[in-house]
Amino acid sequence: MRAVSRILGARKGVPRSRSLAVMDVRLAGEGDGIHTALEIFRKFEIRCIFATAPHDQHSFERAQPAMPLGWLQKPYSIISLVNAVRRARRELDRIPELIAQSDCSMGAGIPP
Repeated sequence: MRAVSRILGARKGVPRSRSLAVMDVRLAGEGDGIHTALEIFRKFEIRCIFATAPHDQHSFERAQPAMPLGWLQKPYSIISLVNAVRRARRELDRIPELIAQSDCSMGAGIPP
């Protein structure tokens, strides 16, 4: 949520998509899941929950521009996946509220 708040504060734009993806950090072929997630975010404003082996700081830092919705440590259970998606949906459901709050605060103190 801090990342969304930071973007709202900077008014660089807010991802408006309420879709999400679960992305494995390791993918076969060229690139990896973080690279793919960044492309999906740039093109479609879709954010990801990342699935990874024990979390490493380098992956975490590389993924930040994609505004991750969460991290799942592999191997994960169906319950942890469902809980991660529920948390992510709650965050995505707050986006319109955050945009409205930001729009109101941006106009505060400015005469009509």
